[in-house]
Amino acid sequence: MKKLSLIVTIFIILFLGCKKEEGTVIARVGKTTLTLEKFESALPVEYLATISHEDKISLIENWIGTELVYEKAISEGTLENSEIADQIEQLKKQIVINYWLNQNTYDKISVSDIDVKDFYEFNRQAFDNEIKVAHIVSSTKLDAIELKKRIDEGADFSKIAREYSIDNSGADGGVIGYVKLGDIALTGFDDAAFSLREIGDISDIIQTERGFHIIKLLGRKRLSNPPKFENIKEGIKNQLLMAKQIAVVDSLVKQLREEIPVEVYYELIK
Repeated sequence: MKKLSLIVTIFIILFLGCKKEEGTVIARVGKTTLTLEKFESALPVEYLATISHEDKISLIENWIGTELVYEKAISEGTLENSEIADQIEQLKKQIVINYWLNQNTYDKISVSDIDVKDFYEFNRQAFDNEIKVAHIVSSTKLDAIELKKRIDEGADFSKIAREYSIDNSGADGGVIGYVKLGDIALTGFDDAAFSLREIGDISDIIQTERGFHIIKLLGRKRLSNPPKFENIKEGIKNQLLMAKQIAVVDSLVKQLREEIPVEVYYELIK
């Protein structure tokens, strides 16, 4: 059943609100139908070949339940709610962007085996060690700049973290503990943390999905059993691929700002 739960959400999203489709109808809610062809095409091949008949029935029951609640919500005018309309518009925008990027940029990006091996060899020390780090996270860059200035002037890092960090680690003076390369799944965090050389070194401000970070190196020790290249090469490949995707999008946005008029009024932001 654990395998089943992995795909229920995807399945529901794929079929939410599907109207009449040609094919063999296996379920109907009001005017909305689910066909055998659509059902089978929505399931990943590896799951379709292994899930049981009972699991398939559970998926169909999930679809029915979703459609029933959806129809009820629609009948009561939920789509007319301005907040819902805004959320739908944002979701539509993200789907369009992701599709366009996949078709026009991401499918042209690749990472070779040589790229992966070179990255591994260049960062061999980082892979063979784990480091103890602390960080301070701010919601804005201006806040981070002010805190970094105070630290550079001699303020206690752990005290600043306790008072100002928006991360849960702030209560412990910002201490995360010992981490290996790849443990912190935040874009750019590893690069900044593992580039610190001396105990006590503090990074520049870096931005991740969680906010603006200032990282401090507290310790380093060699792993007793460093990961083998074969076991981590896929992770490295994905990391390099993501870095290339981010670089391509950044370059694209810079180019588009020159082609499409953009106006901002930062002075109006308090």
